[in-house]
Amino acid sequence: MKLGPPATDIAEAMPGGKSADAAKQVAQSWEKSVKAWSQAAAEHGNSLNATADEYQRSDESNAADIGRIGAQAGR
Repeated sequence: MKLGPPATDIAEAMPGGKSADAAKQVAQSWEKSVKAWSQAAAEHGNSLNATADEYQRSDESNAADIGRIGAQAGR
């Protein structure tokens, strides 16, 4: 998502004015915010994947334990 370029276009269309400086600041702020949000979303996704993997390992281990106990009990 590119939010900065439209605001940069405003700054270029109105050079030298207060609006141009404000538009540049908005463009920079949006670009920085989108980048930080994207990084946070990627990190969260990685964390969810790691948690899912751990649940899978735990479920498989518990299933093996239950199978062993059942075999020992003669079932």
